[in-house]
Amino acid sequence: MDGAARNGYLEVVKWLNEKRTEGCTTAAMDNAASNGHLEVVKWLHENRTEGCTTAALEGAVINSRAKVARWLNENRSEGCTTATMDKAAGLGYLGAVKWLNENRSEGCSPAAMINAASKGFLDVVMYLLSKVDQPATNAAISAAAENGHLLVVKYLHENRSEPCGADAIIRAKKNGHCRIVQLLLEHEDCRRVYKEEAAKTMAEKRAALT
Repeated sequence: MDGAARNGYLEVVKWLNEKRTEGCTTAAMDNAASNGHLEVVKWLHENRTEGCTTAALEGAVINSRAKVARWLNENRSEGCTTATMDKAAGLGYLGAVKWLNENRSEGCSPAAMINAASKGFLDVVMYLLSKVDQPATNAAISAAAENGHLLVVKYLHENRSEPCGADAIIRAKKNGHCRIVQLLLEHEDCRRVYKEEAAKTMAEKRAALT
């Protein structure tokens, strides 16, 4: 029954329910939801007792099954976890991030900002900062810098009071993102942090040779 539900075979699901005793597991509704089989989800909800897990709503959101996500939100109580918005942000699904923020209470973790920044999804980064109160962390700037996302680095840097960590400059330099290195080194605080880290690294190397 799990397999039939996963693939949207509602009539097979019904037949198995009538003719067999094995039943199903929560995976039936979880996978039906993830694959967008709303009628199967509804039938399982009305005719079986296994229910689903947070994977149902997460799968519906991540796979852009908007109708299923809305139905689960209105008719089931399992909800989702912070990982749902974290993953949606990393995929650049601004609409999903907005929907979760407006309709769910789980929120996200700092991974959401890092995921979006690392992939260069500036619109998601801006939304997380302004509407979800996710800060522009060193980890997020470093992730954007490492992958060459200049506009994201610029936006994050302009929307925080602390200097960037040396890690952002080091990662950008290592991967040849010269414009990002130049941008960050234009700021005195960033230059100071970078020089301090460079001096520390040099001292450690010298100590290792003695």
